[in-house]
Amino acid sequence: MFVSDPFSRFSWDAESVDCGVEPDPISLSDSEDDLDETAEGAGAELVETLLSMYFDGKMSAKGVCTICFFACLAGAKSPDMERLALRPSAQSGKFSRKLDKYLGLDLHRKDCLRLSVPGLVKESSDRTVYTMPVRSPHEELVREWEGNPDLAVELERGKREEE
Repeated sequence: MFVSDPFSRFSWDAESVDCGVEPDPISLSDSEDDLDETAEGAGAELVETLLSMYFDGKMSAKGVCTICFFACLAGAKSPDMERLALRPSAQSGKFSRKLDKYLGLDLHRKDCLRLSVPGLVKESSDRTVYTMPVRSPHEELVREWEGNPDLAVELERGKREEE
């Protein structure tokens, strides 16, 4: 590998030096990771990563939808990514609504419980109380139990493994 002199003023002034070291090729797969390297698998991994960043507060809904939009244009294939994609010039309120719809959240429903939750105002670090709409946990558990008949089988299998 040839490295040019960092103190040369112009590229044609640089003297090429052979360091005798070749760089390691970039590997897209680690033996530790079980990544699906197909276009659809990569798209699903990207959506999962973006949603994780969104839930951690590191990315806005606009960032998630915009990245999905450009990833779809670049050729990433994932039904979830296509559902989240929204062009950057869209109205600002549409990003959160699109993400809420994808996640199955309807924060304006009449049957949501409203909890008062203490928090901080991001800009000034003042204390405040937020109203957080939530769904009733026991109703959600029943809905998930009825919607997934395999849960009973998995529960029984888990009980047997503990014994």
